[in-house]
This record gives sequence, structure tokens and C-alpha cells, in this order.
Amino acid sequence: MNERQLKEACHTQFGVVSERAAGALFTIPGRELADNSGMKRLLAAYGPLIKALDAQVPASYFCGSLTMLGMSLHTALSEANRTIDLDLDNLVVEIRMHEGGYPAIVYRLKSWRSEEGPASPASRDAWLMQAYTRLYGDVMRPIVESAASVSGAPVGSLWGQLPSKYQYYMRVRKDGLPEGSRMRERIEEDYERFVRQLPATVFGRARHPFDLKIKSVPSLTDPHGTAVMKSACCLYHRTDGGAYCYTCPKLKEEDRAERRAAYLSQQAVRT
Repeated sequence: MNERQLKEACHTQFGVVSERAAGALFTIPGRELADNSGMKRLLAAYGPLIKALDAQVPASYFCGSLTMLGMSLHTALSEANRTIDLDLDNLVVEIRMHEGGYPAIVYRLKSWRSEEGPASPASRDAWLMQAYTRLYGDVMRPIVESAASVSGAPVGSLWGQLPSKYQYYMRVRKDGLPEGSRMRERIEEDYERFVRQLPATVFGRARHPFDLKIKSVPSLTDPHGTAVMKSACCLYHRTDGGAYCYTCPKLKEEDRAERRAAYLSQQAVRT
């Protein structure tokens, strides 16, 4: 993957863009989200748009959107051997109305800056840790802790919005590569380094938030497939008209099975 392809992937797949767009519903510099007053403004703007019943809901949804920053960096590191400048001072967070009719969090870079990484394995390992530390310790951690402080949501549950999303996107990216390819192996190896070698203290936690086993559940739509269970409840049931998601870890297995059976039965009638 070259730099042009990387920039395109960040834009089209992860909502990390470098171009301004007219009609943003809300805009705030990334640096201000590390402060409680800035985070309070974001949650106050975002909450009504998603019909949240309390402040923990937009905090959960917004922290889940940090997946886009994380996957942009992981894609850059593993597939392009490059870094991207995702520092708070280079970020602007916007809420834009998606063409699908829902409010979407978009991360706009003030300036696209990307640098090539080292080729030697020893130098690359240190380079990876430096890049991970910069994003998770200097960018995401202050945002997550500010969201927790303002909303009252547990810090752990906010970090918990990310791991299952990472697993989904990584599976999608790996599935697009030939089995046994070097690029596929590097994606897996780099993620393993991220989980095993990056200290939990970078996140301000006693345990690495991504060091957990992601469970699978029977797919709702595919009779023979599986789906990734969410690593934490996203609080959709605390939105107006919301309910527990099919892949929510809080949903009882009998309720999940009943919901799946009803869906598959309904599809069978239609066909």
C-alpha cells in the first residue's frame, strides 16, 4: 500500500479525512476534547442527535468512534509501514450527517502528514511501540478519561467499546488478502505486539484494554455464520426507542437465540 492508497483508505473506510466539508453539525479542535469543558460541549451536541437518555450514551458512542483513529494507524503501520500524524493538535472532530441519515463522527486532519518507517525488524519494533504510545497514551487516553469524567461512565467501559470493533475491521482487512501472504502475517504480528508489548500504563489501566478474548455468537443474518460479540455494552438500550443489541454481552443467550430464530423465520417466509 502506497501513501496515496493509505490516505484513500483512511478517508473511505475509517472517516479520517483531510478535506473540509460544508454543513458540519458540530466542530471542535481535538485538543479541546482533553479538557472537561470541551468534552461537555461535544456530548451536549451529540446526545440529542442520537436520542440519548443520559450523558453516558454519547460518551460511549464517541469513544467507540476512536476505533477509526486506531484502525487508521494500525493500517498505516502494518500495510504501508508508515505513521500518520494523529496528534490532538492536528485533529478536528466533526459531527456530520451521513448520507444514510444518521449523525457520524468524522476526524479531520488539519494537515496530512505521514512518514515511512524503518525496514529492519529491530528498529521497526521500537518504532511500532513509539507510534502506539503516541496514539493511545497521548491522544486517546486523555479523551477517554475526559469523557468518563464528564459523563460518569466507567473508564473501563469506554475503552471496552474498541476491542471488538478492532477485531471486526482486522478480519475484514485480512479477508481481503491471500491466505498465508506476508502482509496478512504482518497485520497479525503487529497486533500481537500491540497487545503483548505495549504496557497497560500507557492506557492508564492496570490491564491492557485489548488483552481479552473476543467471543463469537451465531450470526443473526447467516444461518451458518458467526458474528463478533461486542466487548462492552454500547448503551443503545439507553436511547429513545433503543434495546440491547443482538451482539451485546449483556443480552441473555436465550433472548439472543429467540431473536435469531424469529429473524430467520421471517426471512424464510419472505423467500
